[in-house]
Amino acid sequence: GEYRTKFERVYPCKSTNTFQTNLYFSKRTSSITEMKGNFTLLKLLDDSYLIDINAASWNLTGDWKPNSMVHLSKNACSSLKTCFGNAWYSFIEDFNFSKSSCPIPPTT
Repeated sequence: GEYRTKFERVYPCKSTNTFQTNLYFSKRTSSITEMKGNFTLLKLLDDSYLIDINAASWNLTGDWKPNSMVHLSKNACSSLKTCFGNAWYSFIEDFNFSKSSCPIPPTT
């Protein structure tokens, strides 16, 4: 089915990984929340990588619920492009990647 995700917080993890993220949310108006931040790609992002996204959510009892959103797939670059759909092009532009097709070159 179709799902709608509402993010309230993103906590960055200290990373020494090849692909690094630093994301946060900014409330522009009472009804618009923007995701801001940056991505650092130390190597070419292509389809030779697996993508493994695992998010926890805050439950009603005040605890973290692990594995509330899990995405695991081969062909990392193409998989992300498919997952984002038409939003991929906005994502690429907003985060200043140099091209919208796979592979995506390293950034700093």
